[in-house]
Amino acid sequence: MKGIWIALCLSGCLLSSSAMAFEVTKYDFTWNIAEAGKAALVIQKTPEAGTQVILKSTQRMMGGDIKLTTANAEALGKVFLKVDDYYNRMKDKNSDTATEKVGDYKVLFSQSSSGFWITITPPNSLMGFGQISLDREGIKAVTQPLLEASERVKFFEERILF
Repeated sequence: MKGIWIALCLSGCLLSSSAMAFEVTKYDFTWNIAEAGKAALVIQKTPEAGTQVILKSTQRMMGGDIKLTTANAEALGKVFLKVDDYYNRMKDKNSDTATEKVGDYKVLFSQSSSGFWITITPPNSLMGFGQISLDREGIKAVTQPLLEASERVKFFEERILF
């Protein structure tokens, strides 16, 4: 019995010392946090960009993403808490819009013949390039995780130690 235990310890030591010879220089760790409707939220870590909170539009033709600091993510989450209020004010109208500023970001709530949409325009956006449009279902799915962005990034970084 003692011989088996020593052999296991030795093989474990040999495996761990050989694993230390590897070097990880290119990686892309992605935590898919929430996805619903036309929205998704991920936290991603790469050697080039570090850890980022990324809000994505998952529409086929108009998809895109916005990379956020944790502070901006949490600020957007606070505005997204109002999505049902805006929806209820606009749902019976043919056309209506309301805009809120969140730091340097612009959040446009709009109702039109194509439905109710939330468009987020990042700072320094030229003629709408870089903006993303999300539906109400998607906004509701990503709001709580956005509000928890700081804690989620901390949790992620404690587990991905590159």
